[in-house]
Amino acid sequence: MALRDERMKEANARIEQLAADLNASIRKYNELVTNYNAVVRTLGGTHGQTGKQD
Repeated sequence: MALRDERMKEANARIEQLAADLNASIRKYNELVTNYNAVVRTLGGTHGQTGKQD
């Protein structure tokens, strides 16, 4: 039982770390998208990229 409990604690700690890493990656991605959208707006939209107006 003690070994199982220790493994469960280790697995839980790993899951928590993975969740924190995932959240950090999502925040970085959202920041990147925000910056990209600001650049696109600054440059006047995406008319030349898609053939459609914004």
